[in-house]
Amino acid sequence: MCASRIDVGKCEIELDPLSLVHHDIDAAVEQTRERLHGLVKERGMPGNATAFRAFELEVFRVVLSLVGAVIAAVLKGAHAHLVLRFEASAAARASRAGALRTKGLEPVTVYVYGGVQVGLLTPYLRLDRRGRPGRRRASGRRGPNGSGAYPVLELLGFVGHFSPAVALEVARQVAECASFAVAQSTLVTLGLELDIKTMRLIESAVADIDLRLREEGIEQLAATPSEPTASGEFAGKRIVISVDGGRVRTREGGKCGRRRKKSGRRGFKPAWREPKAFVIHSIDAKGRKERKSLPVCDGTLGDANALFAFLIAELRRRGAAAAAEIVLTADGAHWIWERRERLAEALGLPLERIVEIVDFYHVVEKLADFSEGRLGSQRERERWLRRIRRWLSRERIDEIIAEVRGLAPRASQSVIGYLENNRARMRYREFRRRGLPPGSGAIESAIRRVVNQRIKGCGIFWTPENAERVLHLRAYLKAGRWEELAARVINNVSRRAA
Repeated sequence: MCASRIDVGKCEIELDPLSLVHHDIDAAVEQTRERLHGLVKERGMPGNATAFRAFELEVFRVVLSLVGAVIAAVLKGAHAHLVLRFEASAAARASRAGALRTKGLEPVTVYVYGGVQVGLLTPYLRLDRRGRPGRRRASGRRGPNGSGAYPVLELLGFVGHFSPAVALEVARQVAECASFAVAQSTLVTLGLELDIKTMRLIESAVADIDLRLREEGIEQLAATPSEPTASGEFAGKRIVISVDGGRVRTREGGKCGRRRKKSGRRGFKPAWREPKAFVIHSIDAKGRKERKSLPVCDGTLGDANALFAFLIAELRRRGAAAAAEIVLTADGAHWIWERRERLAEALGLPLERIVEIVDFYHVVEKLADFSEGRLGSQRERERWLRRIRRWLSRERIDEIIAEVRGLAPRASQSVIGYLENNRARMRYREFRRRGLPPGSGAIESAIRRVVNQRIKGCGIFWTPENAERVLHLRAYLKAGRWEELAARVINNVSRRAA
């Protein structure tokens, strides 16, 4: 799986483990120096671009092996550190509901950055069942998390047997790249030669930790009637909230019939699901997005209530109640506007404090679809649409309704109802004067970059659980907040239930 292996073996506990680390690092550096000198001596000076590229890659691989050796030395020193081992065991016991029993040293192989396997004998704790053995476990029924803990590895942020840097890099590449295969080839260039099954397990573990934290955050906010301590990120700012949905096909439709395909597999009926997402960003006095401020983005395959629960949690956590102005932009979907009162109530604000805007371009698109086939020629339709756009930007809604009714008196009721219901959200002249955005371009871009470019495509089908994981990871990645997610995951590795 990885390029090389280092067996640390049993580490003797020393009074000064750092001296052991320094000794091993010096040895690794000396070995690397000899390998680099030997490489230059063997290859000589590269005489062309092909030879120079090969030389670059070979040097990179040698340096990566040094990275692994240094990390192995630090792991060895950590396991030889008596105080660190004691603190790690105490932290593991405090994070579990039941008592843990020391089971000595357990041989494990961990994977670290640089593509190196490190063999360790690490302390192992297991749930103490003395006096209450319980029901005998069947073969292969270990459970999702087991009942034991590797306290030193947990203290250092290992996700399973993978170092935090490896686990987060794998999850990031899976979220970033167009497929697992592309992510796999990208990881190879970093010295991480992992099969796709292992990549899936790592990505799922990282995502599940943060998704669980997201759910715990919702529960904590629900149990806190008063405003919790907020970060103040949105305090005093003008923030825009955009909400919308996309489309993705999932593997949950059941079998298509008894007949097998030529491949030997049975077919299935893919179901379309609507992943819902939100984006929160701040704007300046002219309504332009603040470039120095990162947006907040997240999504779910859950229902509208679930999405708004996540949205409210992010707003409360970042101090949106103290924002100078709050704007909600979306299309005309009822599931969005029906929950605006819940949003205001959760933030402790009157509904009037939240400015509601229907996306200008969505209204124009709806009117353009309505006019299709109802005017004499394409040129006449284009002239009509230009006039409608001018009227819409000047808030001449009554005149637009009259035009729509004149085109198709019987078929115009749905469009007229749409315009009437959203009249207060179409005050575009006033919005321009106040420096508010007329559209919801932020969420349209997020749906395209987060959903369409990764989890939607021809021949792509997801289980709902996997789609939820990738959607969540990619939303944070594309918003530029990957390190925020990474810090949460690593700082909460030791909180896994027994």
